[in-house]
Amino acid sequence: MDKTEIPSNGKTCGFHSEVLRVPNLVARKEELAVLERHLESAAEGMGTTVFVSGEAGAGKTRLVTEFLNRVQKREIRVLKGWCLSNAAVPYFPFFEAFSVYFSSDQNKDAIDLKNWLKGPHKEISPKKTQIFTPQAWKDQTFLAVTKTLSVLSAKNPILLFIDDIHWADSASLALIHYISRVIKSKRILLVATFRSEELKVDSEGRSNSLVETLRLMRREDLFSEIRTTSLSHENISELARNMLGGALQQELTQKLTKESQGNPLFIVESLKMMCERNALIQENNQWKLTNTQLEIPSKIKDIILQRLDCLDRSQRKVVEVASVIGEEFDPELLALALDSDLDETITALDVINQTSTLVDCKDESYWFEHARTRDSIYEEISPALKRLYHKKIALALIKKSEKSNLPFCELAYHYNRTGDKENAIKYSLAAGQDALV
Repeated sequence: MDKTEIPSNGKTCGFHSEVLRVPNLVARKEELAVLERHLESAAEGMGTTVFVSGEAGAGKTRLVTEFLNRVQKREIRVLKGWCLSNAAVPYFPFFEAFSVYFSSDQNKDAIDLKNWLKGPHKEISPKKTQIFTPQAWKDQTFLAVTKTLSVLSAKNPILLFIDDIHWADSASLALIHYISRVIKSKRILLVATFRSEELKVDSEGRSNSLVETLRLMRREDLFSEIRTTSLSHENISELARNMLGGALQQELTQKLTKESQGNPLFIVESLKMMCERNALIQENNQWKLTNTQLEIPSKIKDIILQRLDCLDRSQRKVVEVASVIGEEFDPELLALALDSDLDETITALDVINQTSTLVDCKDESYWFEHARTRDSIYEEISPALKRLYHKKIALALIKKSEKSNLPFCELAYHYNRTGDKENAIKYSLAAGQDALV
């Protein structure tokens, strides 16, 4: 009998990367084809907006990321922004989407465009900007963003991706609505994701900003929607085979199907948990449980927190501070916030990646494997520590950046989370001014 047990490294909690593989995208061919058709139409001058919806962990971002990977070798300019959880920094996803393009000193087109975009604003003094009304700031921002997209799309089709708009502030949602109106005759495809469970209406019929925005846009027929559905029993079997390099025992597949209700993230996290506990064994080319009584936690968050509990105190602090920075984080910024050497921080991150897979990395980039992972860790931090960590990160951002190139949006966000309203307002206004001048 061929019998292989996942090797143990002697730890109670241990992740075995030699067994688990990064899973391929499963059961999303139709959704990818829909996105491709919309991109082809946009490339021909018939721009549109596509919303990808689904519950947390349903694979919305994974689907769009796969799509972006497929188009990266084509002459499509991709701009990516994301929304901050538990914060409402106006227009943050758009500042992020354009920041990479405009930050390149070697990009002559970007420099020429930025100078041109200044247009009538280049003569505006700081004193005059202070008397702008909120409506004037909104009008100027809408004009600047749509002008930027129009100019960029004249050279190459644009794919603008904004992740997690259920966290977007009302101003950003209004801008998405506005862009969706003006791109109909342009080479622009706007793709955005949101969690369907965030479409909330209270007992008195009051809805949140996203619900209202979708209602208005639906009335004008301004978007298409792709709903990410649950995985079937067969899909789950394929996903597990991708990860383990072999089939799951039928009884285990049925157990996962029942417990996960077809949620891809739940399935992936459950399989990781089984590996960490040395609870899987391969017999006759099938993976089965070594303990049939093993209980699978009922919530994704519980699985994530069990892996968090496997870290020692210093490692836990590293991932906690990283979660305060965001879903993606710069190790140099993290080291500054931790008052640690960069090499020590990177070593700690690599160990965490190997032993718990809470964070992932490629080259010099680090990120949490899923927004739900980052959220679960962030929610476990006490309010007092959150304020302290946000302050440390704000100070680290200032220390890391040149005075002439401060990340105003990030500073506004972190100071807002510390309760320092004065600095939050100061940097929010600076972000707005920077966008215009």
